[in-house]
Amino acid sequence: KATVSVLNWSPYRFPKRLQMSVRGAARAGLKAIEPQATVKGFNVLSKTVFEDYNVEVAEFEHEVTRARYMHIDTEDTNNAFCVGFCTPCTNDTGIAHILEHTALCGSERFPVRDPFFKMRNRSLSTFMNAMTYPDLTMYPFATVNEKDFYNLMSIYLDAAFFPRLSFMDFLQEGHRLEMEDGKFVIKGVVFNEMKGVFSDPSSLFFTKTMMEAYGKDSCYGHNYGGDPQRITELTHENLVAFHRRYYSPANCTFVTYGDLGVAGHLERIDETLLRRFEADGKEHRTRQTLRPKPQPLPPKTVQSTGPLDPLCTEEDNGMRVCLAWVLDIDPTDALKNFAWSILSSLLTSGPNAPLYKALVEAGLGRDFTAG
Repeated sequence: KATVSVLNWSPYRFPKRLQMSVRGAARAGLKAIEPQATVKGFNVLSKTVFEDYNVEVAEFEHEVTRARYMHIDTEDTNNAFCVGFCTPCTNDTGIAHILEHTALCGSERFPVRDPFFKMRNRSLSTFMNAMTYPDLTMYPFATVNEKDFYNLMSIYLDAAFFPRLSFMDFLQEGHRLEMEDGKFVIKGVVFNEMKGVFSDPSSLFFTKTMMEAYGKDSCYGHNYGGDPQRITELTHENLVAFHRRYYSPANCTFVTYGDLGVAGHLERIDETLLRRFEADGKEHRTRQTLRPKPQPLPPKTVQSTGPLDPLCTEEDNGMRVCLAWVLDIDPTDALKNFAWSILSSLLTSGPNAPLYKALVEAGLGRDFTAG
């Protein structure tokens, strides 16, 4: 009876999983992709096979706009897409962060209010988000459904390259004045978000340490999320100009992952997006680069005040101490960065780590973190 019960129940779930597994295993892969070839308007730069993981990786560059593209071919049916732009931070107004929010408030083809959030309830996606960092802004999503994949791709591409960026959306996401209890107060989605960040002792401590370590000559020496005291300096005109400068095909990188064929992705991006830039006759080949690494700064001691940690005791008074070094490593050097992350883990992870024994077991502090 138990066996019969399982067999009667299984058709509702198991065949669907089996079908997805077969789809991934039966994928065409990158067999037809060869270096120096041209596929759907993209030149093939390289192809690498990782046999141990059954993964193939191909890199492309668009013939006309010079947009970069990387495809990770795998049997995983949870396909992912991301478009990212090099947006180095040059001040503390949070311009890249506010643009990330405002770009998702409606676009040329989808002029509805907040299409990003509307798709959360209508899409089969397993992941949808947008993120800002000191040196880049990225818009990723993932889904197991092919139709949903291309629907989301259309929305993301239009939002990134052709957003409305209306003044009212800027006021909503950035900053504005509102009357509250007879007084003017500053509000805004990003403004309020960063007020929360600045009220968190750990987050504020890390941010200030990083800014002091790198200095203002580096994009890592600014508050890329936005300092609430500086966000109000940002204007709508600044936001539009920032988008015009950095959100171009030549300054972007597309990344796709999964079992869906790369030719379909390339064709969709070329026909629906990049050909529009070809037809307008403008130059779109300027790729932004990060500022040169700052010169080594002399050792210095920085003291700063911040909000009190509610979990601190009266004895330590919320005191935090950090010792930091600026490493002479190119941020694009994946191997060296990975090696340093391993070293950091060996020194700091778990109660058997050398730093744990030297700091916590010795009674010098209640806890520590490293990064």
